[in-house]
Amino acid sequence: MAKDKDLNFLEALDITVAGAVASSLLPTIPAPEVASRMKATLLNRIKTAESSNRFVFADQGDWRTVAEGVQVKILRQGSDSRSALVKMAANSFLPAHEHDFDEEAIVLEGEVWLEDILCGIGDYHLAHAGSAHREIRTDHGCLLFIRNA
Repeated sequence: MAKDKDLNFLEALDITVAGAVASSLLPTIPAPEVASRMKATLLNRIKTAESSNRFVFADQGDWRTVAEGVQVKILRQGSDSRSALVKMAANSFLPAHEHDFDEEAIVLEGEVWLEDILCGIGDYHLAHAGSAHREIRTDHGCLLFIRNA
């Protein structure tokens, strides 16, 4: 029992010492070239890490044009699901279509007309497999997160 108390005290002491050291350091901002190198190193480690976690940063990935004024960036493509961002320019639309899988959509920016209902930031829509969408359109542009499963 005395050993457990000693270990707890040492762990607390290490945390206390580490906290004191950390709080005495002045924050610094690295030079742009150093920051760029650090970011590249970190992204490379993330890319090569064997992990179930995955990051796609805003400046990464390819936007593919699927209709005039409409672009899609695939975030994740699995055997039974897909996640993507859909960016629609002002006055653009997607034609009517059917769904082979359940599709969830969340409006991240702007507004979009779904089923003749104007949806804004934070609004959610679920289209079940086998259902059909009428034309999806936006007057001022929008960014959507879409997940098919």
